[in-house]
Amino acid sequence: MAKESRENRQLESEQLLTQILQNLPVAVFGKDIKNNFQICIWNKGAEDLFGIKKSEAIGKYDGDFFPKEQADFFRIKDIEASQSFGIIDIPEESAQTANGARLLRTKKTVLRGANGEPRIL
Repeated sequence: MAKESRENRQLESEQLLTQILQNLPVAVFGKDIKNNFQICIWNKGAEDLFGIKKSEAIGKYDGDFFPKEQADFFRIKDIEASQSFGIIDIPEESAQTANGARLLRTKKTVLRGANGEPRIL
């Protein structure tokens, strides 16, 4: 009984965190480090900022949406951040979006597995 209750609480916690993440008023997106930085998290704020729906973003890569020069810059910063144990703060980076050119302030950090291996940027 305790195991079932613990599993229910964990599921409820995951659902709560998902709802919070999806409804934050800022863009939040995640990339699967092991899968060549494939987009795996995309919230409503990211949809609004980039003009790309979650259903169109998940499973794609920066190169699918941004000019090569921008995608290459994002990749360099992604690799740098994936090797870090802190937060990478990029005070200014430009992105050409469906909504026009945008100047972004980006913070990147890594979610690590139980063994410390980087999983999601």
